[in-house]
Amino acid sequence: TVVFYEINPQVVDFAKTYFTYIADSSAEVEIALGDARLTLERESEALFDLIAVDAFSGDSIPTHLLTVEALNVYFRRLKPDGVLLIHTTNRYLDLPPVVKVLADSLGMRSAIIEHEPGEEEAARQQSDSDWVIVTRNNRILETDPIQARSNSIAERPGVTLWTDSYNNLFRILK
Repeated sequence: TVVFYEINPQVVDFAKTYFTYIADSSAEVEIALGDARLTLERESEALFDLIAVDAFSGDSIPTHLLTVEALNVYFRRLKPDGVLLIHTTNRYLDLPPVVKVLADSLGMRSAIIEHEPGEEEAARQQSDSDWVIVTRNNRILETDPIQARSNSIAERPGVTLWTDSYNNLFRILK
């Protein structure tokens, strides 16, 4: 089962009209409209193997999805050996150090996978993509494919724990 959490109903309409992934998927696909964090907080039964948070590539980012309270919500919805993936590609903000501080505060491990497109991918206009893995499952980070592609996240001076009451975008400007 794949569940998409989407705040904008127009995005859902666009996806269903111009793309075929949802219709062609062999998985059971569900779409939950609304703010993903709030929707996940209200759910009580769903336990996922993987949660991917992909909301930070624009000029303005929903910081409430990158707080210790948000990570607690995600990990309540994940199975004990589950994995949280956070898409941190951003032209203006250095987000991986924020995620590292969050992961460290919860006793989780984290690593970054940085993908730079090869010539063929670049010709198809694919761009760089950075994802941070956060998990309590050490086996995931120690698998050959993950170890071969991941790196530790460099600390950034001045980056402190983001909460629902505090964040500092100026500290992570590129």
